Amino acid sequence: MKLTLIKVASLFISLVMFWKAYLYSPFHETFPFGSYMCLAFATAGALSLWGAVRIHKSLERRAIIAGAIMGLIVAWLSQAGGIVFEIIFGTGNLRPMIGIFVVAPLGFIIGVIGGVAGAFLWRRKKRNSGDSGQI
Repeated sequence: MKLTLIKVASLFISLVMFWKAYLYSPFHETFPFGSYMCLAFATAGALSLWGAVRIHKSLERRAIIAGAIMGLIVAWLSQAGGIVFEIIFGTGNLRPMIGIFVVAPLGFIIGVIGGVAGAFLWRRKKRNSGDSGQI
């Protein structure tokens, strides 16, 4: 029952994320930084859809959680770095918005890909070394 509720919630979240990706897409609105936001929302939607379909597998559950956490951490760090960089070296009063609308979504996408790949590579390395992880 609990797993079914998680799957339904993940499916709903994925539909909302894909809808937000469509709203920021160039097909719907002419938002200047919409392409990056669209890709970030589509990545979050794909991660949620993957969770809705395959969260019952422990290896994939770990990869989904690792991807989400790493995506948020890298997005936050890249946003902070982008804002500070543009404040120090940029000219104009709207330059910090590059860190919010461009660098942070790209950081989220890179973090999700890195987190998922890292989870699968960590599991593969652990399996090849013969360590079962139990003490």
